[in-house]
Amino acid sequence: GNKFKKMSVPDWFQKNISEPHISGFVDVDGCKIHYIKWECKIKSKNKPQGLLLVPGAKAHAHWFVPIAPFLTSEFEVVTMSNSGNGDSGQRDEYNMARYGEEVIAVARYHGFFDSNRSGKPIIVGHSQGGFVSLKLARKYADLLGGMVIADCGLRSDDYYKNSTQFFEALNKPKIVQEKHFPMDVSVHSRFRLVPAQPCKNQYYLDYIAQYSIKVNQETQTWTWKFDYAIDKKFIFWREADAEFAAQALKLNCRIGFINGAKSAEVDQTTHAYMSAVLGKDIPLVSIPEAYHHLFLDEPIAFISALTSMLLEWRRSSCETPSGVKISRGSEVVTTPDPTINFSNFY
Repeated sequence: GNKFKKMSVPDWFQKNISEPHISGFVDVDGCKIHYIKWECKIKSKNKPQGLLLVPGAKAHAHWFVPIAPFLTSEFEVVTMSNSGNGDSGQRDEYNMARYGEEVIAVARYHGFFDSNRSGKPIIVGHSQGGFVSLKLARKYADLLGGMVIADCGLRSDDYYKNSTQFFEALNKPKIVQEKHFPMDVSVHSRFRLVPAQPCKNQYYLDYIAQYSIKVNQETQTWTWKFDYAIDKKFIFWREADAEFAAQALKLNCRIGFINGAKSAEVDQTTHAYMSAVLGKDIPLVSIPEAYHHLFLDEPIAFISALTSMLLEWRRSSCETPSGVKISRGSEVVTTPDPTINFSNFY
């Protein structure tokens, strides 16, 4: 049964975390990668379009469990944990390219690229998951129906070139000692969002926290699931790859951005730069009152923005950033479940 402790939370939240889903693993280069899948609620002649949710650094598949069922009206939805996070295995080394291959492997395992699908798959990446998505799109954009990047700041090359302290800090990551807490120490009291920010939806944080730990029955202690050495093993920034904004303009699949209006990661300066570089043809949406972890802060607003963006992709023809023309109606998207009582959201 569901381990989430009953408390005063919105009806939609309780309903969504109780929705039937499948949890399993895919082997990717000798490492088990955890996924959670929800079937599409609407049956049709063709298999539904796939939608894959990619979490950020030290986050895991369960971060999306409370909102994923909102997307199952027409999508088959999968969320995952990259290696070194959640229930996935650990590696000797991590980098963006390998994370991208893990995402593609999970999508391929679920048949998202099959010709009998109603559309090419959509990838939604949050924070580091957005960088992972942009990285994999360089190689696999032709296989994708679109990509939505959530609160992932794109900055100029000059920013990186002039940020020597920034790179020095990233290339000398803090070594975190593995911590084991006695069972009487509350998981919820120790769980923190990184980067730090306020979050009014404590019930969402409590849900994530309980799936972020593993328990040692012999010692009666618990510890975090993520690889404590992941920062030391991660070589993304040592790749000196500061061209994500330029790459976003070269993709031959649809792309859109959703940011938190109060995010420290996508502040006003970064948002202005992204707006100027991306231009009018690439949607750049800000969620009011949301910080970096925008779908924890404003889950309904985030889902509304996401589904509206995907709906517009279905309704309109467009040219991708690289100039490839996509005709109207070539992709299938979802809309919010009309049976949901929106008065419960506020």
